[in-house]
Amino acid sequence: MATQQEVIKKFMASLDNTNLSSETALNAVIKYATNYKCYTIQEVIDAMIKDCQNAKSADDFLKTYCGINLDNDDTGAITGSDAGGSIEKTAESIVPEKGMLIEFTNGSWFTTEDGLIVMLGERIAPKDESDNMREKYFEEFSKQEIYIWRAIYTWWIEGGLKLISDSYGDNYSFASTTATTKKLWIVFDYYEDDPDSTELTATWGGPVHARRSTNDIKIHVNMKYYNNIDMTSEDGKSEDASLYFDRCMAHELTHAVMRTSINYHDYLPAFVKEGMAELTHGIDEFKTNDIEKLAGDYSLLAQSLVFDEEPVTISGVDNPSYAGGYMFLRYLARQRLNN
Repeated sequence: MATQQEVIKKFMASLDNTNLSSETALNAVIKYATNYKCYTIQEVIDAMIKDCQNAKSADDFLKTYCGINLDNDDTGAITGSDAGGSIEKTAESIVPEKGMLIEFTNGSWFTTEDGLIVMLGERIAPKDESDNMREKYFEEFSKQEIYIWRAIYTWWIEGGLKLISDSYGDNYSFASTTATTKKLWIVFDYYEDDPDSTELTATWGGPVHARRSTNDIKIHVNMKYYNNIDMTSEDGKSEDASLYFDRCMAHELTHAVMRTSINYHDYLPAFVKEGMAELTHGIDEFKTNDIEKLAGDYSLLAQSLVFDEEPVTISGVDNPSYAGGYMFLRYLARQRLNN
């Protein structure tokens, strides 16, 4: 019998191969890759909303229809035990860290095993007297920024990339022949232009709305949340950030790999893009409140699963596109096996 992960791998492989875009691409993926009883993605959404409405409770809907268990330590990652894997994946274990932290004080780039060149970009520093951003040399970075860069080099990039390829297949790596770029910038940012931003990290890439032509990817680290990172923590704990840095990196690397692999990536709805990035590392204990709210109100769940390229906002739900997309993918995988 197929596993939930195999369903998602087929979904992602078909998405990687299609030359279609947006809802049309997703309809083709649903029909040909998952062999699902529904033939369009909207039909899957409608079936999910109906099951949510008819479930005995939010917990019943999550466990019975999505395979999501909020009562254990598994994060809900597609490789974890809740999705049918043999090993429980916890917040600490989902991104493995191996080996001692590398001393890397005299360089600003490195190459990963799959050929990705990771470069230290300009540091977007707090505004100086001239109100300009300025580039800094590696020696001028804060000790927290240097620790993050060393940990990225030692653990977090390789661990995140391996988790992604293990989750979705070898096509989702920078070693793939379909990858449009093999360069990634890491930028330390203080979000001076948006001080109220709650983003822990963010992936930027371009040109937008282009077919297989992504050539500029940057992962921005919001140092407002990681300026007090625990420099003894291999997972990247921080008092101000609600998610370990290694999981944030796995999330953003999923975006990066999808940008370089999927035609017309930007046209995909936010719930698919963000849901897939969350599915990589799992969010059961991180976005529990959002998951419970959506599972307990089918109308809110429907609002989170709309074909909008940008994340939607719903009163009372912090991250509806993220939680809703994650729930949708877990539902799709679980129901494909049930049918």
